[in-house]
Amino acid sequence: MSSIAIIDQFPIVRSGLDLFIRSNFKDTTVLESTSFYDFHHVSQNASPDLFIIGATIETINSQCDFITQYIRTNKSTKVIVYDDCPTFAKLSLYFKSGVTGYITKSSGMDELLNCILDVQIGKKYISNEILDVMLSHWFPARNKGSVKRAYKLTPRENEIVNLLLEGNSVSAISKNLNRKTSTISTIKKNVFKKLGISNLLELKDSMVGF
Repeated sequence: MSSIAIIDQFPIVRSGLDLFIRSNFKDTTVLESTSFYDFHHVSQNASPDLFIIGATIETINSQCDFITQYIRTNKSTKVIVYDDCPTFAKLSLYFKSGVTGYITKSSGMDELLNCILDVQIGKKYISNEILDVMLSHWFPARNKGSVKRAYKLTPRENEIVNLLLEGNSVSAISKNLNRKTSTISTIKKNVFKKLGISNLLELKDSMVGF
């Protein structure tokens, strides 16, 4: 039987996630804590397979220290951040601590389910909103006098970028999405044009350290 620990200071968030998990993962034990400190002192003998981290009283640095130390001694444990106000600085710290899933609280239930399923089998999951924050940092608008971004990716383009960053080839993506290879190639070309890059290496280079 697997177990999932929910860390969030707000009871309504924990209750909602608890109900969602129990509805979609029948043989899963759910643990709840208001903070990492509470989890450490109340659930000392627990070894959850997955943490879902929301808002806690600890600082980001304290959270990341706990995640790093916990994963170091529990290598199979996965961590998802369920954030309501993501920033690039937070993303950077969380990813470097070992987080492999990151979505926002505005994400739909289907996306939350996909995130949990992917992370449980060892894949990384970044929601479109989080990817948008990352790309806006790496490729800021350069037109003087304009506060608009230099790009605007569609949901499909964001999905293609995620798959490319996971190492999937154009042919593999076409099979996965049941689309023609030429269609995926065109979308990839349009993405590169919007981002102002010429090849996948430039995009992957930006992921160093994440």
